[in-house]
Amino acid sequence: KFWHPADMPLIGPITYGTAGLALFGLAYLFILRAVWRLERTSGAAAGGASPLIGRGEGPPAGPAHWYLAAAAVASAFFTLSTHMHENHAFALLPLLILLADRGRRWFALLLVAAASIGVNMLTHDYILSAEVWSKIGGNSGYYHPGLFRDLSRLELAAAKANSVVTLGICAVLLASLARFTPRSAAPRTSAR
Repeated sequence: KFWHPADMPLIGPITYGTAGLALFGLAYLFILRAVWRLERTSGAAAGGASPLIGRGEGPPAGPAHWYLAAAAVASAFFTLSTHMHENHAFALLPLLILLADRGRRWFALLLVAAASIGVNMLTHDYILSAEVWSKIGGNSGYYHPGLFRDLSRLELAAAKANSVVTLGICAVLLASLARFTPRSAAPRTSAR
């Protein structure tokens, strides 16, 4: 069984909800540290003395790392926090659109995220779920307490696969932020 209520104890008094918020807090601290490093590095590389964010002689690294950091926050919040509705994942798309012109990999990540969010929305639509998805693939034997019925094999496979994709998107964004350098923030040139 892969679904548990958020207020169910995980370890001692720590619930799934508390654990999710703690994981999001750790991810947020990681993102803040990465942005701090990028801002300090960009100022020092431009000849400024390790400035505070927004201050110093050197120019900032550019907007790309801010878009990436915001996308990582949106993804981590949806992925790690409990009680998130599928609509909360949409905050990720505009931020990935801002990054999509930075290369094919970013555009591919945008497409994967859009498909994942679309699948998530379609599989959680009550009418489609009851009238279409529940009838495809046979009964899985897994009772979903939110729908008050057993899921079909298609629904269960889609939920598990989409969970893996969502975790993958979050991991890619966090890893990309960790590897980001001010040099990679330079805008692409259109000269040929």
